[in-house]
Amino acid sequence: MSENTVPENPVTGEGPSPGPPCSPSPRFGFPRPGVQGVPTWIGGPDDYLSAWVHSPEGGTAEGVVVIAGPVGREAVITFRALRALAIACARSGLVAVRFSWRGDGDSHGLDAEPDPAGAWSDDMARVERYAAGLLPGHGVTTLGLRLGCAIAARTGTAGGLISWEPIDGRHQLRQQQLLRSVAVQIVPDDDLLETPARSWTPRQAASVRGLALGPEHAARATVVTEEDGRVAERLYAVAPHLARVPWESLDRIVGMIPCGPASDLVLDPARSVATRHGGALISEEFVSVDGLPGVLTRPAGEPRLAVVFTSTGGEPRDGGAGLWAQSARELAAAGAASLRCERNDQGDAYSGRTDGEPNPFNDQGVADCVAAIRALRTAVPRTPLMTVGACIGMWLFGRAAEQVRIDRLVILNPTGWNPRASHYRHVLEGPWLKKHLQHLRVDHPLTAEGAANGFSRYERTKQAAKRTRQRLLRLAPRRAWTLLARAGVFDDAAILLSRVPATTAVQMHIGEDDAPHWRTERGDEAVARLSARGRAVTGSHESTLDHSLLAGASRVRARRIIMDAALGLMAAGRRDDGAPEDRADEGPRISP
Repeated sequence: MSENTVPENPVTGEGPSPGPPCSPSPRFGFPRPGVQGVPTWIGGPDDYLSAWVHSPEGGTAEGVVVIAGPVGREAVITFRALRALAIACARSGLVAVRFSWRGDGDSHGLDAEPDPAGAWSDDMARVERYAAGLLPGHGVTTLGLRLGCAIAARTGTAGGLISWEPIDGRHQLRQQQLLRSVAVQIVPDDDLLETPARSWTPRQAASVRGLALGPEHAARATVVTEEDGRVAERLYAVAPHLARVPWESLDRIVGMIPCGPASDLVLDPARSVATRHGGALISEEFVSVDGLPGVLTRPAGEPRLAVVFTSTGGEPRDGGAGLWAQSARELAAAGAASLRCERNDQGDAYSGRTDGEPNPFNDQGVADCVAAIRALRTAVPRTPLMTVGACIGMWLFGRAAEQVRIDRLVILNPTGWNPRASHYRHVLEGPWLKKHLQHLRVDHPLTAEGAANGFSRYERTKQAAKRTRQRLLRLAPRRAWTLLARAGVFDDAAILLSRVPATTAVQMHIGEDDAPHWRTERGDEAVARLSARGRAVTGSHESTLDHSLLAGASRVRARRIIMDAALGLMAAGRRDDGAPEDRADEGPRISP
């Protein structure tokens, strides 16, 4: 176990306690430099990168390292591990710079770039120059993970290179394309090569394939390979919620980075960047709300709508390979201000101390969403406010709507209808369930090599159990169903939907992956009953939405749904009704 690591409680299995409740009137702040990191933009209006600088306390450092991570879905899976690595470096006296490539995270988009490999090489060179300026007189070591190794080797800078589990572009595309075909059932566009959360034109794919691990890599790099294949798989080849931080590997890598005499750190973070999207001038600014990092994206003029995004599960705020970031820029070009903010212990709010992501069904997550809404309301007053989420977004924003005013709630693939967090602690963390799933090797990943043989034993067992459960539940009488749902035995969409205030319109979009759960949870029935009472609640079935929004068609459709909902609210005009922003005195809720 690393000295930088605080292990989970061996008795209770609990991690650090959640943060304090949100402030009554939260305002935007900005993180301070230190071990946990401070954000900065690197680059200009057309190629800016989102980056974080982690530094020792005291303002001096003994060395500098750039962390060049993977691209696409692997960047999401490895996010916690690389943030933990950066924090470990800072605790050891180093300044660490980690960043998102163009097309990933909060960085500038890449869709229109015909040569992504060339763009990434430019990104690499720019970040290395920036890192060199942080600690003048010290050489820059670059740590590459997966495809980041090939990009760093191609850049050819003079500093040292550590290659962790390197892969070239050809094998990367082949593996990811196979995983996409197995994990996502939506047929890809014939004219594009699709990998999870990314679509490549033939020219772009050829560019990525050109990222080779040639002689220059062998000459420069110190290669780190995981001897235990399961450690490597849990680092980058599993679903994000199953990913684990390889603490021993982090210690080994930190020890490989050269140190010199302590020098003063020269750090002046760029908090905001101005750019154009679709011809419209917009800005992006790093902020924090109650200590949680976020990005505020605004039009140049006065906003006509406020939008708050929250991430899926424990993934970073950008929405998984930059989907929310891309949508936020489109909204800003149309006149809306938006905030995408982390929740406690996820994304850039991850402390670097726990092993995996937390159970996202927690009361602190609701408080974090409430704080984000209140902060944006303060910054953009007297405008309609819309919230956007996927999966757990329904549970978080549905509960938040009881405390703060939300004019429209837009949710893709909603799940989680029991308002009590304790229900999901029993479901997701119960010791009996852990014991059963451990027997089935729940965390054994579906790798590219095993994908051709179909799902793992765990996946087959899980799918069979779900089908059996759904058949049994559909046979339950309505009265018995309602009583059992109120008792918390299972989920019923009406339980949570009926608690959302009548002044909040609820717009849900259900993809094919989530349709069986939606039927089991009697979603259409709940929508029909609430609509009959005059509630603005809709549920639309979408053939092009996969659950994790990994298909190219899913991501295009998601952005269209968000934009159409935003345009509808903006067309309705400014909100001048004088209604309270908080829910304390709005009267009783509708019971299910």
